[in-house]
Amino acid sequence: MGNKLVFYFGLVSNVFNFFLLSFFLCSNLLITSSHMYVLRDIADRKGFSYIIARRALVDVVRITSKKRCSELITFRYGRFNDQETTIYAVDRLYIPEASEATKLIKQHIVKCIDSQPSSS
Repeated sequence: MGNKLVFYFGLVSNVFNFFLLSFFLCSNLLITSSHMYVLRDIADRKGFSYIIARRALVDVVRITSKKRCSELITFRYGRFNDQETTIYAVDRLYIPEASEATKLIKQHIVKCIDSQPSSS
């Protein structure tokens, strides 16, 4: 299966917590058939971005949102070992069209898991 572009969410904010302060950095969310990318624009080069995070869709363990701010989405990534899940990364993103984005991402996670060969 090729790694083609599925959907692009522009102007997403990447949320960083530092002590009691939260920082929102303008980013872009790119969804391909197997990965999710968080991109940050390069200030002095229009049309270019840094890859901040590249996450496999099959590694998404949990997607949550805050009740008071439903656009603030938390993605937890992990690996399954026997009967235990080890979380290795967390991304918090402010996505203006969060319900559409999470619905699309969940659909592609299911497709990725279904297309993986069974380990049994």
